[in-house]
Amino acid sequence: MIEYSDFQCPFCGQFARKTEPELLRSYVDKGVLRIEWRNFPVFGPESEQAALAGWPAGQLNKFWEFHDVAYSKPR
Repeated sequence: MIEYSDFQCPFCGQFARKTEPELLRSYVDKGVLRIEWRNFPVFGPESEQAALAGWPAGQLNKFWEFHDVAYSKPR
């Protein structure tokens, strides 16, 4: 699955908090599904900054931790 998302998007955040954990448990952890992230920063400068911050996190194999923190609180 390819996920196009913006860290500032409230709908993306809701998906990350409510739907994605079940996908991870039911499919990703079992090797049935792979999720690939694509930045889609459309909500302005903060979106662009968050997208840029995700890159070094990914280089350190910490992208999904960054993702979880970025989406931890509803906007």
